[in-house]
Amino acid sequence: MSLEVIKLERHDCPGCKVLGMILDHEVNYHVTVINIDDRPELNEEYKVMSVPALIFKKDGIEILRLTEGKDFSGEKINEIIEALL
Repeated sequence: MSLEVIKLERHDCPGCKVLGMILDHEVNYHVTVINIDDRPELNEEYKVMSVPALIFKKDGIEILRLTEGKDFSGEKINEIIEALL
């Protein structure tokens, strides 16, 4: 089974920058970053309601989506990744 973690962001999003720092410094797992300003066609595919968002997909199926700032801690993200691996 494969796990994919996707970060959805926008250029002008302060929360996206903060989440990026958390992912860079506290999470030891590859995260695919998609900027929806650059890829607007993906808004519909990912059903983007707000950014930043972290999507956890297992075998191509979305299992979990985090969209709340309080959920964006390295510890919580690492716990989710460990549980899904």
